Amino acid sequence: MKLGRAATLLALGMLSLVNAAMYTPDSGLRQVIVLSRHGVRGPYGLGTESPSEDLLKQYVLNPNLNLPLSANAWGTSETEDPAEIVSPKLTKHGFHVVKQMGAYFRDHLYEEFLNAACEETFAYADNNQRDNLTALAFLSGLYPLCTELVPITKETQSLFEQGQDPTANCPVCSRAVYEGITGSNDTRFVLQEIQEEVAEVNELLQCCAASVCSTDEEPEKSDSTESATCDLFGIPTQWNGAFYLPWKDTLSNADYFSEWLLLQSLNNMSLPSQLSFEKILSLARIHETHMDLITNEVNSANFGATLLAHLTASFEQNIMQKPLPVAKGEGPHLLQGPENRLLYYAAHDINLLYVRNLLRLQWHTKGWHPHQPVPGGMLVFELHATPTKSNKQTSPTTSEFRNLKSTGRVSWDVEVAVDTEDASRFYVKLYFVAAYPEQIRNGDELSSENVRYSSCYVNPRQLTCFVVLCLE
Repeated sequence: MKLGRAATLLALGMLSLVNAAMYTPDSGLRQVIVLSRHGVRGPYGLGTESPSEDLLKQYVLNPNLNLPLSANAWGTSETEDPAEIVSPKLTKHGFHVVKQMGAYFRDHLYEEFLNAACEETFAYADNNQRDNLTALAFLSGLYPLCTELVPITKETQSLFEQGQDPTANCPVCSRAVYEGITGSNDTRFVLQEIQEEVAEVNELLQCCAASVCSTDEEPEKSDSTESATCDLFGIPTQWNGAFYLPWKDTLSNADYFSEWLLLQSLNNMSLPSQLSFEKILSLARIHETHMDLITNEVNSANFGATLLAHLTASFEQNIMQKPLPVAKGEGPHLLQGPENRLLYYAAHDINLLYVRNLLRLQWHTKGWHPHQPVPGGMLVFELHATPTKSNKQTSPTTSEFRNLKSTGRVSWDVEVAVDTEDASRFYVKLYFVAAYPEQIRNGDELSSENVRYSSCYVNPRQLTCFVVLCLE
């Protein structure tokens, strides 16, 4: 089943075709789809929704290290209570930065393409605060006057959070497979690649209380001075099995605090006196290593294929200029019409990495680690068409005034949508777009000087992909 036909998705009735031809040119750039990570958020707890004083007392023994817990300090507060604890919601600063990106798309990136038509734009978001507000921030920057533009959040779990509901056909990567990936029954060999960074985090925290390293089989010894503390490298390994956390161990704990430091710095908060911004960015290698582990090929196929199929069906609908056939069952639905020109998905870092693996993509952006899905970073897919044989006019290009480099090109068979001789007219260009780290921290207005475009290099042998939908 080729990628262009992979998505027999669940359209809601017959979508209106009114003025579709008016909005969609025969050739040139026809549609832009943006798959975005949400903006800067507050931290989770370790296995809980929010962090706590008890958590920091266990892991952070350095009296000079300030890791704020105040929701007001982070900009996630929704009450007047000064004691409200931070939670993993989009911060006010994160909203501002994403809104700046939406304005940049409007004023610089696709100025000649969008022509301020609210009805040509559509958005889906995961059903949580940070993704919903990320979509609203981007759309408000993109079209300030289109106040009716809101993302669809209903029945989107299979798009963004399918790992929360694994099935027998699409299970979480098994322990046996994980052990094959790591070459051990734990992550000891993975840690060898980032041992220096983990040691730096350990030294910064002056980790940890003895309780962190104790197990049920080996209770902590109160009569030994040597057991009063432990460190990150002494944390025992426990199999957890979740799609986002296979093991609770040294790697997962170091990952947690490296991401906390990154989010704190990108949120324009005070940095620990012991660390520069550049050092915090370098420590994010720990988080990227952990993300690479959990977005392996098994999890990517099982939990990323539905989103990729939905995205591809959106292109196919644009090519056909009519809704796809209706299928029975619950969502995800294909709700936008064929006239859609810009489609926005507000998702998570894990979703971008799933798609990266499925399409064999690589991107490199200055200031960031390779293929790092930074807060507010996005994969941008452009659907292009060359003129038909009977219509040789040249449509306005967008690449010249955006100064974008040549990218990977993805094509698929669409004989069912158009004449066979026209099937090769359609192709997709991919870019990864992100702001500089300093721009995110400072909340600067975006320009061509501080936004990074990276071509997503695609193996030509992988351009026609096979996708398995994990839907009941």
